[in-house]
Amino acid sequence: MNRVVALIWIGLWLPLWAFPGVPHRPSRVPRSMSGQRPPQHTPPVVRPEEVNVFVQTDARLFTVMAALLIAGYGATSDRQGESSLPARIRRDLAGIDRSLRARLADYYKVHLNATNRTSPSISGYVGLSLVLSPPPELALVPPRASLPEDIRRAADFAPLVREFYAQSGVAGLIRSYLGQYQPRVQEARRQVGSLIFETLDYLHTLPITRLAGRVERAEGAGSEKPKEKKRVRGKKGEQRRVTPRIRQRTRRLFVLLNPLDVPHAAYIRNDVLNAADTETVRSLGDDYFVIVGSAANLDAVQLGFLQFTLEPLGERFARTIREHTDIIHRLAEQVIGEKAAGETAFSIVNESLVQAVRARLKRRARGKSKDVTADDETLYELSKAYERGAVLVFHFYEQLVPWERAGIDIADYYEHLLRTIDVEREAARRQTLREVRARLEARRRTARRSSANASLGQQLRRADALIRNGELQRARALLEEIVKAHPHHARALYGLAEVTGRMASRINPAESQDEDAAWEQLMTELKRAVQFYRRAMAAASPDEKWLVSRAHVAIGKILEFVGQEEAARSEYEKAIELGDIPNGAYAEAKKRLREISGKT
Repeated sequence: MNRVVALIWIGLWLPLWAFPGVPHRPSRVPRSMSGQRPPQHTPPVVRPEEVNVFVQTDARLFTVMAALLIAGYGATSDRQGESSLPARIRRDLAGIDRSLRARLADYYKVHLNATNRTSPSISGYVGLSLVLSPPPELALVPPRASLPEDIRRAADFAPLVREFYAQSGVAGLIRSYLGQYQPRVQEARRQVGSLIFETLDYLHTLPITRLAGRVERAEGAGSEKPKEKKRVRGKKGEQRRVTPRIRQRTRRLFVLLNPLDVPHAAYIRNDVLNAADTETVRSLGDDYFVIVGSAANLDAVQLGFLQFTLEPLGERFARTIREHTDIIHRLAEQVIGEKAAGETAFSIVNESLVQAVRARLKRRARGKSKDVTADDETLYELSKAYERGAVLVFHFYEQLVPWERAGIDIADYYEHLLRTIDVEREAARRQTLREVRARLEARRRTARRSSANASLGQQLRRADALIRNGELQRARALLEEIVKAHPHHARALYGLAEVTGRMASRINPAESQDEDAAWEQLMTELKRAVQFYRRAMAAASPDEKWLVSRAHVAIGKILEFVGQEEAARSEYEKAIELGDIPNGAYAEAKKRLREISGKT
């Protein structure tokens, strides 16, 4: 039925797409899939539920994340402030039983914080929440041995999660917090609907939401275990073979908003069965999950939706993929070597097509721009996928260009994509890619340096303004921060020397209650100023001779003040030897030298 709907829907637009020279996107706003014409001033959207995409929150995920927060996750890296939801959860659950808190913290230190103290990976714990039954049971539904490795490692956390739910009071917070979060869910649903429209507009297809086939049952997870063929005895004692009935499997994509994680967090999974659902017939991998933080990372959602939409085509065209298994494996072995043994032809085709379509969508969003840098960025991203094992990604990326002009269903083009593979051509791409990557990485290094220099320049200008306004303490703190990050930055060192000298000039031993201590402090600060000036001179570049000239004169003044006139004379002479440099201190050095000579 979905296939028929897709063909009808696409057929309405086909005349606009099928002819050369006519833009493949309609000039009018098409009707949405629900049959309602969107308002002209709003971007067209698809209701996610119409293509089995569900944008929502999840009480199981909320509970697991709350337990992780109390255990210590994000305690030192949460920059969202005291008003953030994680901070509020910590406050609301501050009265949790001490023994339970201690056990949660001990678990976290052993299993998460031991390997990475700043940002531990919690993908396995996010996955764990999906294989737990709904509260209050929170039971681990599938057999532990059947779970992916990272979820299996996290499974020991499940008993603590159940105890946490029963004792902490989080049960009373879930409905309130998730209820307050519904406006954000609605906004995310609208964003996802727009993303779905743009993606399907490009693919000219609909996701396959039903598949025929046997299903495997993880007990309590809502799908049926395939029955073995068996012989049954008829009325007259004859035996006949009974074949189990093939069921229709349902495929879904869940976009779960996770307000207790960092805003841009994202996890994509389709290797688990959703234990919250005990009714829908499905197999392992039929349900896709994109779990995102409060910022609703749409890039991750797009990747998950592309996987959800394109990967079933591999099952539909399984025979064609099998026909090409040998050449696909041969290419993979040439590109990624021994790692190819862990890849299947299906996984290579699926990942390559997803990444190629994703790159074409980004290229399409740029329009007809001829920005070479942007194209290099695209090639760079494709090269990373290529070297991870998506060895057909460049082939698909190029083959999608004529398909875009034709404007037909991607499924109708699928076999052509496979039958045009040239192994030698794809294997030979590595040299070209090395050149592109080297060029782009050099450009990125230059951009990073420019960005860093621009940011540093802003900080130095701010420090100069603080010095001019007499805010020496703030200027000193800012300059010390810069020097800590850039120990050999001549301009920052010179500024720190200048601030230190000015702060020393504010010390008046004669007006101090402890004159000796004040003199000692004054001498210490002046000594530090001289040290900073000398470090600045040592770090100065050939273009910063002006800084060296001025530093010599500044040191000379300090030496004059402490009665070391011969040493001061030497500093002034060094400044004069540098010549009359623009922005230097040549004239002042000659003046100070004459004054010293006049004294003698």
